[in-house]
Amino acid sequence: MPDDVAPAVRILPMDLNEEEFRGKSAEQVQTDFFLRDLPSGPRSGRYAFKKAGLAARGGTVVLFQYDNRIIASAALDRVERLKRPKGEYHGNLYFKVESIRVFEPVGVDRVNEIWPIVKRFNRAKWRLDPSRYPEFERGLAGIQQPPAAATGRSQALDLDAPPADRVQATVTRIVRDTLRANRVKQLHKYKCQICGISIMLADGSPYAEGHHLQPLGRDGPDVAENIICLCPNHHAACDFGAMRLSLDELRAADGHLIGKRYIDYHNRVIYRGSAHAEP
Repeated sequence: MPDDVAPAVRILPMDLNEEEFRGKSAEQVQTDFFLRDLPSGPRSGRYAFKKAGLAARGGTVVLFQYDNRIIASAALDRVERLKRPKGEYHGNLYFKVESIRVFEPVGVDRVNEIWPIVKRFNRAKWRLDPSRYPEFERGLAGIQQPPAAATGRSQALDLDAPPADRVQATVTRIVRDTLRANRVKQLHKYKCQICGISIMLADGSPYAEGHHLQPLGRDGPDVAENIICLCPNHHAACDFGAMRLSLDELRAADGHLIGKRYIDYHNRVIYRGSAHAEP
């Protein structure tokens, strides 16, 4: 099985009668729950379940079914079963916040084309063939992820209050850490392909960001050939078109081939003039 294929894929039906979902459209649940509530605050990826929950291992991609459509996905981190239920809740599913995504709702007909076992949506927690998941991903449109502030990534802020005649503004970039982006970062050992730097977090873990050369929001595919591993500084420079890229100057890693057409797209469409990539 290819490295960027999920180890397992499950469908998780959501309860429309749950108080926080009751009376809400799929689009409202995407915005209010998946993009705002689930990734932030006390939840931080925690999804409470009643009774059975979900028997799945870490890394499983969960497709959330709401009102007879798939409206979101996330990678499972772990399952917690409570020794003493809290009311009607018997445990929690913890999802990797950086993996949470919403997209244009997908109906059962499309799901059936990919996984014929699914004839209709009901309360079944379908176990799906993970080898077909890349095909499902390729058909997704309108992909969104929680903003950086919600995912707990730190942003540089002035500690002192600015003078009264200044206006303070914060720019938020969405860092799309898909399964493939995470794989690319692993191949490069979280070292920037431009400068070779790997940032170490307080807990000792390395940090880098996956950059789509042709952005997902501009119909760029979520494939390894369209992704490079960057430090936050060079990621921002590429996002804002301040850096022209050269395939020959990017640091290589075994198992990761960059598509020249995506480098060309970046230089032709995104780049606005300034520095060149330097080894």
